[in-house]
Amino acid sequence: MRGVFAVDDPHGPRWAVALELLATGKPFQLGQVTFRRLDPQTVEAAVASSWQLKNVTEERARSDFDAARARVDALVREDAEFEGAIDGSTIQYVLIDDHEIGSVAICRLRDDDLVWTGTRPT
Repeated sequence: MRGVFAVDDPHGPRWAVALELLATGKPFQLGQVTFRRLDPQTVEAAVASSWQLKNVTEERARSDFDAARARVDALVREDAEFEGAIDGSTIQYVLIDDHEIGSVAICRLRDDDLVWTGTRPT
């Protein structure tokens, strides 16, 4: 995502800045996932689709979500600072078609169901 603080590695001083941004309600990007606090109980994890919008299928969307959830789960388990920044919040996952000048939500993961936004790709 353009204009969002990005980190490549969840360690070191840039990681500390990213977590501070999250704590103050500002987004940061780690790899293909952009984290932002929506409210005191909710953090959104916007996952950049690995496919162009017209090529997104349920299977491809689930694969992107699975990879993002595995990364977030590992961060929560292995990084006390990240766990503290999340602070027990629910993490909502949304798959996005990320353009250089903006992004469009493709679908959301609710429980284990995909909820498509707008017209579902075929």
